Amino acid sequence: MSEIEKKPIKITETVLRDAHQSLIATRMPTEFMLPIVDKMDKVGYHSVECWGGATFDASLRFLKEDPWDRLRKLRDGFKNTKLQMLFRGQNILGSKKHFKGEGGCCGGGGDVKIKPKHLDTIVATKKLHIEGMSCVNCQNRIENALNGMAQVNAKASFKKGEAIVKLGADVPEEELCEAVEKLGYKVTSIELM
Repeated sequence: MSEIEKKPIKITETVLRDAHQSLIATRMPTEFMLPIVDKMDKVGYHSVECWGGATFDASLRFLKEDPWDRLRKLRDGFKNTKLQMLFRGQNILGSKKHFKGEGGCCGGGGDVKIKPKHLDTIVATKKLHIEGMSCVNCQNRIENALNGMAQVNAKASFKKGEAIVKLGADVPEEELCEAVEKLGYKVTSIELM
């Protein structure tokens, strides 16, 4: 009986791409990654996946970073570990669906949608003008954040760049803005309707 050749298991670490893509829509700045790079490089991973289709777009549009600079800094830090890119045919660095607003530019897509609550009384309706929404997933994230607040019923539209918010009580505008802006979007103005 011939002996089976043993091959070592090679591990690819995906935390620098997938973890923050899934949890915070690929919004982790490069400077937040750099402090751990030296320790990760010493682990002995076969490779570190730190790049993908959403990385390029999110770096430019939301983080205002040069995505090539990110790659250079990571390459400088990982002296013993290969860098890897998630590379799929439909979304190499964006896709037709993405640019039509049907894809997950924000890394979203798997979120459970919070059903807007019924408000017995509506004391005010406000229109929030929002920058940065580019797809249905962005829209759903904003709706979820607003509909998760007490006495708020919201409907967002990425195509119009707005959210219509019905209030069942006096909710401060600052709280509405904070709920949207902590997701990485910007409320540019609020109108009373």
